[in-house]
Amino acid sequence: MRLDRGSTRLQLRQGWGGMPAEIQTGWREMMQSATPERHAEIQAKLQTLSPDEKMRYRRDLVEAYLKSKPAKQ
Repeated sequence: MRLDRGSTRLQLRQGWGGMPAEIQTGWREMMQSATPERHAEIQAKLQTLSPDEKMRYRRDLVEAYLKSKPAKQ
């Protein structure tokens, strides 16, 4: 599947450029299941990071979340 240029630009602006769909979906699941305190903690941390650091931080959080999530059977 190929994204159009507008979608690609939007993803880059939002800090998701080059991130696999699995990571993006995992991020949404993780943030929706996070407590309000954890959500605020993550958002505060993201505000202090550069764009590259944000991508790494998001990926690390999502990968840890996906590993801790029970496997679908």
